[in-house]
Amino acid sequence: MDEDSGDVETDLIFCAYSKNCIGSPLDTRNVRNAISRLKKKAGIKKRVHAHGFRHTFASELSAEGAPVNDIRILLGHSSLVMTAKYLSELHPGAALETVARRQPAW
Repeated sequence: MDEDSGDVETDLIFCAYSKNCIGSPLDTRNVRNAISRLKKKAGIKKRVHAHGFRHTFASELSAEGAPVNDIRILLGHSSLVMTAKYLSELHPGAALETVARRQPAW
């Protein structure tokens, strides 16, 4: 930690920032508690969980036309088949919507 600026050097994307653990990995319990606290503050009644953010991220990337292989890499899947299965489970109606939007060839 740089005492002058308060900056912490770390390779982590998200890290803890409290007195005893500056720059250390986030604990899953703390993430769950933060989500729960923010959910109540926002007045959200539905179930909200961290893995849901992963689902939303993947689904939105797919809807924006991101290549499935890029999504695979970002999710950390070793198999493209796993990512394709994951995406189809997230948005099972996508194939039907595609067919419904299709213009007849005649």
